[in-house]
Amino acid sequence: MIFRFFLGLYFAVILINLQSIGLVSSANQIEKSLLFVAGLAFVLTRKVDRFNVICVTLIMLTTVACAFLTSYNQFDLGRYFKSAFSLLSIFMLLLGIPLERDRTFLLRLCAWTPVVCVGLGILYNAAGIHTLWYTDFLGVTRLQAASIPAGLGSFGYIGSVAAILCAVFFDKRYFALTITNLVILLLSAARMPLALALGICLVVYFSFYARSLVQAYLSVFALVIVGASAFFSVGTGILNRFESNSLSGRDLLWEALDQVLNQYPWFGIGLGHQITVVPDEVMVKAATIAAHNEYLRVALETGYIGACLIFSIMALIFVRYLYLFAAARSLMYISLVASFFIYCKTDNAISSGVTPFILVLAVFNFARPQAYLKAGGIKQAPSRNLNSRIRKSAYLPARGLPHIDYDLRP
Repeated sequence: MIFRFFLGLYFAVILINLQSIGLVSSANQIEKSLLFVAGLAFVLTRKVDRFNVICVTLIMLTTVACAFLTSYNQFDLGRYFKSAFSLLSIFMLLLGIPLERDRTFLLRLCAWTPVVCVGLGILYNAAGIHTLWYTDFLGVTRLQAASIPAGLGSFGYIGSVAAILCAVFFDKRYFALTITNLVILLLSAARMPLALALGICLVVYFSFYARSLVQAYLSVFALVIVGASAFFSVGTGILNRFESNSLSGRDLLWEALDQVLNQYPWFGIGLGHQITVVPDEVMVKAATIAAHNEYLRVALETGYIGACLIFSIMALIFVRYLYLFAAARSLMYISLVASFFIYCKTDNAISSGVTPFILVLAVFNFARPQAYLKAGGIKQAPSRNLNSRIRKSAYLPARGLPHIDYDLRP
């Protein structure tokens, strides 16, 4: 109960958007602290996945080693610790084995976040606190609700995926929420989140509802009509943004960061220090100091050696689930995990307080806790009959997954 309370509190705080109500300097620290507390409550009240603990420890030790070995003369230990704390808080929810109640709570919580964000945005706009719409450098008017367009894009990304999973696992009426969330995502004009969310939603939908040729044909026909109607109803401005090849000045930012990376290729400049090396003129043109490319940012901060180790260990965490769990050996799980690593190429996916929840959704829904192996120090492998039940549950229709006790004893 305490874990779900703090997780709900964390989402409430990021939806409120502390920056919009004046807490600009301390907003990020408050949000990451709440996420860390929620993760700590999760680890202390759930069975611990020792393999993931080892992996996350190795990631953090990699950042320590790279910080110790860097030759960057403006390295700031305080900045490193703040960034390390932020990074650790993101991984905390992968260190334990969730209960069925955790899965249900997280799915429904994420599914409603875009709608709640828009509702708060309407209230903020009426009170003169925060504008509901934002006009970008292309002159496109984008929905930002109580956040910013990119932030609403992240909410829409996880919200759309969570809603369609709710629809197939719990209640078909969540399909209406899925469409609503996708429309919100479309109005935010966040290109990568929309593409990824649409891709995942199609994978989930066709996995459950379009198994025959007739069902597939009718589904494609209906989706084309709905999709075309949605795109043409949002206006030419947003359509022009989707057609635009503009990188919003990120190409200038990437070029500048590449130059610094070439000076510190082995161990980087220290975790959290990317924002300190952005030239002022590039900052003005790009209107941001965030890298919007996590592969480049991590390589810059930890060097090529550190980046290779960090991303390899991250990938190992999720590849391991493919071996352990029948439900993870599905296109749905793979699409959720892969979408995050694709997202890292164009956005601040790891440093975001919202986007990494796509990985948590993947683990909570497609990694069956009963199948954890005792060899990993976690749990004994289940019986043959239970293995059969798990395999059969991987592709069940919308009636939902059968309830399986998440606290089975060896």
